[in-house]
Amino acid sequence: MKYTYKYLSPSDFSRINQDFCGINGVEISTENAKRVGIICLRVIQIYQETKNNIGREKSNLKIWVREQKISARKIRYKGASRTRASINASISNINDQVLNSIDSMLVVIDSNTNLAKQCLKKCLDYTTMSDIKSYEATYIEEQEQLKEHKSLKKARTNLYRTVVAIPILAIVFVAKTTINLFLSILFVILVSVIWGIIAFYIIKRLTKKIEKFENAQFSIRELKINKAIEEQDSIDLLSEANDESEDKKVADDQESDTSEMYLINELARKLKEEYLILENACLNFNMDANNWVDLAEKIHKGLDETSNLQQNHLESQPRSNDNIPDRYTVKNLKSRFSNFQEAKEFYGISAKGWQGLVDKLNNQ
Repeated sequence: MKYTYKYLSPSDFSRINQDFCGINGVEISTENAKRVGIICLRVIQIYQETKNNIGREKSNLKIWVREQKISARKIRYKGASRTRASINASISNINDQVLNSIDSMLVVIDSNTNLAKQCLKKCLDYTTMSDIKSYEATYIEEQEQLKEHKSLKKARTNLYRTVVAIPILAIVFVAKTTINLFLSILFVILVSVIWGIIAFYIIKRLTKKIEKFENAQFSIRELKINKAIEEQDSIDLLSEANDESEDKKVADDQESDTSEMYLINELARKLKEEYLILENACLNFNMDANNWVDLAEKIHKGLDETSNLQQNHLESQPRSNDNIPDRYTVKNLKSRFSNFQEAKEFYGISAKGWQGLVDKLNNQ
């Protein structure tokens, strides 16, 4: 016997509370204002929806209790009184549990609503409400990517376990059969080898996806450090880029709206494939964007980037011969990848050595 919530979602409520606890005590800045702001905004919205639906959920609970008790009274056979008493006790326990859960939600709502509003107000000192709302789709996408990453790691762990478990199960199966010893050993070996090959292939694919996500996160951390160290240089570069952007904007305005939107959408798609995480791409291009299309539009128009679309083909940094540091270095790649073969496979580029790979990446 189980009660199903109709108007409330305890799982969503618990999840948003965890997100809100994660930003508690975080110092708000220009870099994280949109992310913190959208969490606060979602907290306020879900709290309000929950508060509005509590009355309806309680009414639904009363109807459910009444129907269950009516069903219990219809039980008619010898010794049914004990069964009815047990069912009624279970109904009462479930009713109390649901009411206690609803009361707990109200306590959390009353204690956290004002905190969320104050936090949102601080975020508005660094960004606007429209930018925060525009960032919502990106935030949800990042949460889905993180969830997928965790599920992939869990699947890989389970596969490692099966590599050990399958041979054991095969031995147990053989032990219960009457086939001769040679065939038994052959069967165990074949099953173990076949499953080992299959598991290795699947694990390799999962590992590649996991490492792609983790490399993107590593790039974010690395770029944040570099950005902090070279903050003054970035300001100068952005100033130069803004001067160049005026001429580019005039040229872009002459194109048709349809053609321009196609280019922007195509650029957004390729940026997402290359960088996976929006924050990673924003740090690479020294830009602030609400979503992939927003970033692509800024790059396309050349408003805040350090070089135009024809120079970098979606992802390259300014060239060294322009007195601007390369985006990729041998030291950087060696710190990210355990060996040269892994780096080549990740970027899909053929090169004879680390320096050759760096040159090709920076000249794309």
